[in-house]
Order: sequence, then C-alpha cells, then structure tokens
Amino acid sequence: SLSQAADAANAKLQADREQVQALRKKATGEMKDGTGKVKSAEDQLAAAKEAAARAEAMQKQAQEQAAKAQAMLAEARGKQEQAKALQTRGRQRIDTGKSLQSQADAIKGREEQEAEDAAAAIKREVAALESEAKYLADKARAARAAADAALESATAKLEAAEAKAKEAGEAEAKANHEFDEAAALKKDAHAAAEKAWASEAAADKAKSAAEAGQKKGEGDLATAQQDAAAAKLDQAEVKKEAEQVASLERRSGAWSAAHRVCLEVEGAGLRDAGNASDFAPLATDKDVSSADNCKAWCRQHESCAQAVFSSWDKHCALFAKATSEVKEWNPGFTSYLCGDEAQKGDIKEMFDTVKSQKPDIADPVQCSWSDEDCSSTKCCNEVSCSWDFKTCAGYSCYQNGDSAECMQTAAWNTGVIIGGARQTRKLQPAGSSTTRQGTSLFCFMVVNWKSKEEAIANNIKDKKLGIFECDGQSILTGWEVPKTPWATWMNAEAFVKLWQQLHDSGDYLRHDWTVKVDADTVFFPNMLRMHLDSLKVPQGSRAYVKNINYKFQFNGALEVYTREAVKWYFEKGGVCAERLLKAHEKAGEDFFMKTCMDSIGVDNLEDFMLLRDTTCGADCGSLDARCGDGWVAAYHAYRDVDAWTACHDEARAQADDGLVNAAAPAETQEFPAVDGKDARDANKLLQRATELNGQLQPHSKAAVAAAKDAAQRIDAAKDLIRDSKATIVAATKNASDAKDAEVAAEKAIKEAKAAEDKARKEADAQSATKQEGESEASAAKDLVAAAKQAEGQAEAMRKRAAAAEDKERTDIASLRVCLDLPGVRLTGKKELNATPIVMQPNTSSPEGCRDWCRGHNSCKQSVYSGGNKGCYLFAEAAAEAQEFTAGFNSSYCGAYEEQASLKGMVDAVYKTMPYVPPVPNCAWAGDNCLESKCCANIPVKFTEFQWYSCWKKDESFASCETGPAPGGWDGTLLGHMGTREVPKAPEGVLTQGTSLFCFCVVVWSRPATKPFWSSEAELANNIKNTGRSIMKCDDHAFFEGTGLNAGGDGSSINNIDSFIGAWKKVHDDGRYLHHDWTVKVDADAVFFPDRLRMHIQSLRTPQGSRVYLRNINFKFEFLGALEVFTKEALQLYFDKSWVCDGKVGHQGGEDYWMLACLDGIGVDHQTDHSLLNDKYAATGNCNDPWVVGFHFYKKVEHWNDCYEAAKNSAKINGKDYWQWE
Repeated sequence: SLSQAADAANAKLQADREQVQALRKKATGEMKDGTGKVKSAEDQLAAAKEAAARAEAMQKQAQEQAAKAQAMLAEARGKQEQAKALQTRGRQRIDTGKSLQSQADAIKGREEQEAEDAAAAIKREVAALESEAKYLADKARAARAAADAALESATAKLEAAEAKAKEAGEAEAKANHEFDEAAALKKDAHAAAEKAWASEAAADKAKSAAEAGQKKGEGDLATAQQDAAAAKLDQAEVKKEAEQVASLERRSGAWSAAHRVCLEVEGAGLRDAGNASDFAPLATDKDVSSADNCKAWCRQHESCAQAVFSSWDKHCALFAKATSEVKEWNPGFTSYLCGDEAQKGDIKEMFDTVKSQKPDIADPVQCSWSDEDCSSTKCCNEVSCSWDFKTCAGYSCYQNGDSAECMQTAAWNTGVIIGGARQTRKLQPAGSSTTRQGTSLFCFMVVNWKSKEEAIANNIKDKKLGIFECDGQSILTGWEVPKTPWATWMNAEAFVKLWQQLHDSGDYLRHDWTVKVDADTVFFPNMLRMHLDSLKVPQGSRAYVKNINYKFQFNGALEVYTREAVKWYFEKGGVCAERLLKAHEKAGEDFFMKTCMDSIGVDNLEDFMLLRDTTCGADCGSLDARCGDGWVAAYHAYRDVDAWTACHDEARAQADDGLVNAAAPAETQEFPAVDGKDARDANKLLQRATELNGQLQPHSKAAVAAAKDAAQRIDAAKDLIRDSKATIVAATKNASDAKDAEVAAEKAIKEAKAAEDKARKEADAQSATKQEGESEASAAKDLVAAAKQAEGQAEAMRKRAAAAEDKERTDIASLRVCLDLPGVRLTGKKELNATPIVMQPNTSSPEGCRDWCRGHNSCKQSVYSGGNKGCYLFAEAAAEAQEFTAGFNSSYCGAYEEQASLKGMVDAVYKTMPYVPPVPNCAWAGDNCLESKCCANIPVKFTEFQWYSCWKKDESFASCETGPAPGGWDGTLLGHMGTREVPKAPEGVLTQGTSLFCFCVVVWSRPATKPFWSSEAELANNIKNTGRSIMKCDDHAFFEGTGLNAGGDGSSINNIDSFIGAWKKVHDDGRYLHHDWTVKVDADAVFFPDRLRMHIQSLRTPQGSRVYLRNINFKFEFLGALEVFTKEALQLYFDKSWVCDGKVGHQGGEDYWMLACLDGIGVDHQTDHSLLNDKYAATGNCNDPWVVGFHFYKKVEHWNDCYEAAKNSAKINGKDYWQWE
C-alpha cells in the first residue's frame, strides 16, 4: 500500500541521513585535526625560521667581531676563538631550522592531502544528497499522480452518488408538490362549482334591471331631441340678426377707411404711444396677422393714430395716439401713422422725423483667408501670435501672377504685397437725433458644476445677484478643459458648442445686448447699463466692447456684444471654428471670440473701465483698492464664495445707488376725427350696430344655453341606452359562462383525485431511490478521504525532496564565496541552465540571484536585472562590464581559495567605470540660487544671448538676474550658468555604445509649401523606398506630426508645441530605452548613421552620461535638423520637462527650446561642429566625406543628389565606409 511504501522510504531516508551525518562528523573531525596539525607545523616552521634568522644575525655579529679582532689581534685572540665557536653553533642551528622546515613541509603536505580527502568525501555526500533528492522527487511525483488519480476517481463517484441522491430528493419533493397541487385543485374545483351556481342567479337579476333602464333612456332621448330642435331654430334667428350687426360694422369701417390715410415706415419699431388700445370688433372677425391687415384695421377706426406690426410674432399693436420716436430699427418691424386725409401734412411731417432717426450702419468689411484669392479684398483674416498671445501679427496679401494669396509676412515668401492684415473698425458714437441701442441685457454664465464654481453659482442664484439682475438670463453647464503651460484654459472649442445652445434657444434676440459672465466674476448689470448708455451706440450696430487694456484688450471674464453682433456671428462665424481652432489650438475662448468677430467684420467699442482683473496685476488695471471703484462694472477673479461676497459688498458700498434713468414716455400727438359728413355717417353706422348688438346679446346667450342643455341631455340618454344594452349582453354571457364553469368544475374534481393518487405513488418510489443515493455517497466520501490522505503523503515526500535539494545547495554554498558588483552589468559568457529539481528558489532580488549561483559549483557569474527581475547565470566569469547602470547587480562566485582572484576581477571591472557627475540643480530666474550657486541658462531674447548670473542679496537669498546685481544687494557673484562640457573618457574607461534609435516627424497630409518643393510625405517615402537615412539605424520610426500654430514652412516657426507632442510619442513608444543614442532627423536632412557612429566613437562619451551633441558652429550651436541625445539625457528630459513648460518661453523654434530646456534641467553636452552642414548657416555643401547630415533639401531629386555627392566624396577621399552607405 501507499502507506507502507512511504514508511519504508522514510526508514531508508532516516538510515541514509544517519550515515551521512556520521560521515560528515568524521570528515569534520579529520578536517579539524588536520587543521590543527597544519597549524602546529606552521608554528614549528615559524620557530625554525626565527632561529635561522637569529643564527644569521649571530653569524653577522661574529664576522664583525672577527674583523675587529684582526685590527686588535694582540688583545682579542680569546674572543676570536669564542666567535668561531659561536659561528659553529649558528651553523648548527641553521641546519636544525632547515630540518624542521622540511618536517613542517611534509606535515603540511600530509594535512593538505587529508583536507582534499575530506572535501572529496563532502562532495560524495553532496552527490548522494542530490541523488536522494532526485529519487524522492520522482517518487513524490509518482505518489502524487497516483493520489490525484485516486482522488479524481473517488470524487467522480461521490459526485455521481450525490447527484443521484439529489435527483431522487428533487423528484420526491416534486411528487409531494404535485400531490399538494392535486389536493388544492380538488378544493378549487369544489369552490368553482359553488361560484358558478351563484353567478347564474346574479346574471338573471342584472338582465332584468338593464331592460328597464333601456326603456327609460329611450324616453329621455325623445324629449331631449325635441328641445334641441327648438334651440336650433332660436340660434338661426340670432345668427340672422348678428349678420345685420356685422354688415353695419363693415360699412362703418369702409366709410372710415375711405377718408383716412396711413403712411408706412418700413423697418421702424415706434415706441409705445401711451397704452395700447384693443379696437375690438362687434361681430366681424379681427384678422391682424399681417402688416397690411394691421394697417387696414387701424385705418378703419376713426380714433386709431398708430399701428406697429412685428413679423416674428405676428403682433399688431394699436394706439389712439402717435409718436415719432423710434425704439428699434429692425426689418421685422413695420409701423404706420394714421389720420384723416385732411391731416396728411402733419402725418407726413412726423413720418420725415421718424426717417431722420435711422442710423447709418456700415456693411462689414470682407477679407480673405489663406486659401482664398485676395486680389479683390486686398486684406487678410489670419494672424500669427506669440506663445502667450500678447503680440499678434497679421498675414499679407502676396500677388503672384494673376492671383494673390494671404501668407505670413516673412522674407522667404515671394510676390508683391498688395494688401495687409484686416484693419478693425472702431464704432463711432451716435448723433443726437440718431436712434441708440437700448440697454436691455441678456446675460449668461457657464458653470462647471463639478468644480468650485458650483458653490459660487448657487450663491449668485440664491441671492439673485449678478446675471439675475439682467433683463433675461441663463446658466449653461460647462465641463473641465485642459490648461496651457502658461495657465490659460484651452476652452475655445467648448465655448463654440455652448454658443450654439444660445442660438438654438433664441432668448438673446429679445434683448439689446448679450453678456457672457464668468462664475468667479463679481458683476453689476446696472453699472454695465450706465456704461453702455454713455457709449451712445447707434441702434442696430454689430459691435463688441474691448473691456481691458491688456494683451489683446478682450478678457473673457465679461464679454459684451450687441444683439446684431451675435446674430452676425451665428450667420458667419462657422468659418472661425474651421480656421481659428486649428491655427490657435491653445487659445482661450476670449481670444477666439475677439479674433472671430474681427475676422467677420464686427466693429468694436472701447471701455477699459468695464472690468478689473486680479490675475494680471497692475498691468491690466488691478490696483490696490481691490473692489473699491464705484464705476467698474465687473471684478475678476474671486474663486470661492467668501471672496466673491466680500468683493461684491465692498463694490456695492462704493457704487452710486442711482440707476440708469428709465426712458421718458414718448412724446405723442393725437389726430382727432375731422367733423365731416363721412366721419359722421361712419360713426352713425357704428353706433346703430352697437345698439343692435346690445339688444341681440341676451337672446343669443339664451339660445346658446338651451342648445347646450339639450345636447347634454341627448348625450346622457344615449349613454344610458348604450350601458343598458351592454349590461344585458354581459348578463346573458355570464349565465352561459356559469353553466360552463359548473361542468368544468365537476371534471376538475375527478382529475384532481386521480393526480393525487399518482403523486402519492411517485413520492414513495423516489424516497427509496434517495436512500440508495445517500448510501453510495457515504461510501464515496470514504474513498475521497483515503485519496486526500495519499495526496498529503505525496506532498510530504515532495517537501522532503525539496529539503534535500535545499540542503545540497546550502552545503555547496558553504564551501563557496561570492563578491557583488552593485550597479554593474557584466558581459555574459557561456550561459548556465540551473533549473531546480523540486524546490522553488526566489531569484527575483539581487541577493536571491547571487545565492542561487553560489549553490552551484559550475556557476562562476550571475547578473541580476531590476527592470524585469531577471536572473542570468554563467559558467564562465568575464572581467568586462557591459554597462554601469543602477538596477543591475552582478556577482563573481567561486571556492574560498579563489577569493583573491575574484577580488582582482572586481577591481579590474571597477577600473573601467566612468565618472558621471550628479545632475546640477540650478535655479531659474526669480528662484533662490544661494545653495546651487548656478543659474538655468535661459537667454532673455532668442537672438541675444544674455545669460543670468547668481547675485547674493543677503545671507538668506540670492537670485539669478541679468546684468549687474540690483541696487541695495550684497552684490557677491556666486556663479553663472550651470552648463557643462563632458570631456572624453580616458583609455580603458567604458564609453557609451553606438546603438541608434532614429526617427522622423512627418505631417503626412500636409502638401508642399512651395510649388517647387516636395511634401514631407514624399521625402519620407523616398527614405523608405531607398532604405537610406534613418532606415540604416539599429531601429527607426516615423511619427505623425501636427500642423504648425500659424502655418509657416515647418523650419523654425511656431513648431515648439508640435515637437513637444512628438517627443511625447517617442516616450510612449519606449524603443529609445533599448538603444544608446536617440537621433531626431528632419525628413529634408540627408543623414548617414554609420558616420554618426564613427563620430560617437571619436567623442568617447563616458558610458551613462546625460549628454546631447552641439552640432554646428552657428548661432546657439544646436540646429534641429539633426538632434542627438544619449538614452540617459532623454530619461532626464522626460522626468523633468514639465519644468521647462513653465520656465522656457516659446520664442524661436523647437531646437532652441530643446537646447534651453536641456541646459536648464542639467543635461550636459559634447561639441562636434562637423556633425551638420546646414544652408541656414551657409554650410550647405554636400561634398564633405566626414559630415553626418546635410540640410535642407526639400525636393526628392535634390535630396538624392546630395546623398550621392556625399557618398562619392567619401569614395574619392579613400574612405572605405562609402561602400556600405
């Protein structure tokens, strides 16, 4: 049995262990005894050597005395004899010492042999342990397999038995349930029979009652129909009399219209001339749903002097008085001045006064976009702006042949400039008699309810402040958007969608002005009304208000537009979303809206006292008195409820409580009816119609009431008849259903009894089956328990085998030693496969990896990699480092007597270790440089290299400033810029490898920027097709680029953000980590990777250095056509580039930005001005056999010609590398 086999194995294992322990004890004793004897021999040898030394000293002394004796022969003969005797004894001692040394050597040899024999015995013991471990492991695996099979069989039997028992139990339960259901059915059947008998009786009773109700309803219907006929006759008589009233009313209106006149003022909405009058009809229909009908109704009434019709809501306002004051000029309005023909002169005078108030609104100026022909407009819409949008420059219209195109105003653009940037137009104030824009405000606020804005918005809403003091208001829901490095919200695209919501609602159309207010802006609408009133804006103007004298003079905290400007934006502004959002991806919505309004021809107004903003300091009007100006309409930014409320209260206390004076009532004029025959006749007809209508009204009301009552009674009678008939039908059906239910119930009783008998029999049968299944399950459980016991025994055997293997490795390790090399990745030779027999060693740490090597006699070297927690063992040791990098740990392992040799290898490896200085943490401008004593080197301007110096102010502060130290400072110069040139590594020191990861950034969809150039895609495809340039690097990539912020030819214009995005793609791609160098190559640069490898070898860059290469002797020595970085330099850049986002300006191109960033964060450099020939530096010659890159060649044919010329130059100059170029 398994148990007996396990016991026998345990007994044998115990006997073997006792034998091994005895052997080990004996070997240990012999080793100790041998070690003692060796020590005794060594002590005797030392004593002999000491005696020999004393003898030699005595011999020397004797010789000296002999020499002295010769000089004093007469006096020292006795001493001479003594010296000879001493000499003889010394020689005897020397001989004795030599004899003792021979004996010690013999003893040492004997003990060394004994030690070797003991070591051999231990090795035999280890081999026996290893064999035992393998035997036990195999036996444990076999026992485990048998136990698993037995467990699987027993488990299957148990599952089958339990399933059988469960199935039987379920069947028994089902049978019992069916029995219960049959009993319940029997009971229900009896109840149904009793119910059927009762239903039949009730149905007969309901049928009799319904027949009586039907007869009553038929009688009521006849009576109500007679009354309805009489009411119809009365209504016909009333209608005939009403037609007489209507005829008189129409004749009166016609006679009035015949002698009255109305003058139409198209597009004018006259002010209300007092209260509007209804001029309601007597019997005719009043249709005033068109301008002509509105005029006609006023003309038909003697006392109507003014009518105003609005087309959008088809409203006709009628007045007994007239005014010449215009409220609004709008194509949807039509106004009329009406009176007697005799008053036509007065009406005409008022008409002329009205027309004189109409503002002269200039048409918007139309300019062209960059892909449109600007020959006719001679002006351009696009602008290119600095990174912070403080300065913007417009495009110019360049004439080339028969067409003209808007392009950046730059020296490299060809053609004749026939026009420049759009000139914005400042709106002039309205004249004294010109209609002015009203002051009705529609205000809206955008709130991100998942931010701090929620509390501020709820405070404004609860207290009815801010936008809730406008004439109309709305709150729109915003969402989180990203920020630029200079803290501007990139929210233009989001607000384009929000403005569309305003368009869809149309609420702004009912007000003169539309105002956008930020939630963190303290806003006073009535103060804004006073500002707008003082601007004297001509009514109907398309205009926005420049609100602050900072940057582009339009701050999004408070945006003010006329209704007409917003309508024009919705009509023409779609082009802005297509053009401006792409050109200025990082712009805020205020810059977008201002630029869009300018582009579509909206005029502007200036009122720099509208807004005060705390975010830009005194530059934009934020003075010491935070909210204490009684004339400012809005204060920004107060981003919590307490700060907002404090500012509001302070401003309210300072503000003038007066409101904009309400508009005075319009001056009105009456046109009294002329006392003529026509007017008298018309009034008589109207008076007669009024009298007749008064007599008719009681009769008409009575006829209508009678007809209504008769109709109601007819409906009630019909309902009664219909309900009675339905009741009869239902009662008849109920009686029939009751009979059927009675028969069905009797049948169900019989069926239920049969089912009850059947269910009882099935329950008895399933109960027996259940008992049988439970018995089988009990037997199966016993089998499972036995199988699990066997499995436990097998696991115990496996553990004993693992323990034997572990002891074997421990015993081997006890005779060996390992020396660690932290931070070193050794070159591997003859990799060793040290797969464990049973045990599961943990090699996921440097210590675990080293100890696994130490436990194997054949392992001489281990290398641990922290990146993947990998452990690599080798049968040969190499005294050669592949790299010095944190995260690696290598170890040399060998016998104790090899320790000196191992230490020599460690020393040899560390002699090749390069020196890589720590990263300098230099201070940026304005930071404290007292500790670092160096400055991050940012030039003040792109073209003027004025570097910062660290000046001491006092004992606690120093700052990086340009020029001399500020006045009043200590003035001690502590340091300058922190950039460092890395020297070449000494011979024998490990240098950076030459593995290259190269990439190009290509905007594949961008067309050629000049007709005589190729596109970036064509240049990149040529590189792919020819297998040249980056295709010859160890690895390469083409990354998709983004468009430039403001066009340009892709050289050095506004491409910083584009390339920051490209470097992020390099980081996310991750392949750069597998290579020593990363190279960014422009598609229009002719590049030779093999030449770069030779340059790198000559630079001897210390391995692991954070270095970029300065590539040309021009400007700042780093042009972007060919940028070369060590892997470690890029790792530091990706770790700290966020610092550059806020510290390095966006002047110049991406190469200058990258240089300033790398220098600032502490990346070192090496200089090789022969890396690049560039046309920008007037070094564009392709005939240099040593230069690595040639730039720029923007046509495929020219690129290939330059490549061939450079290759041919190498061949002519005898450079053998031309063959693989």
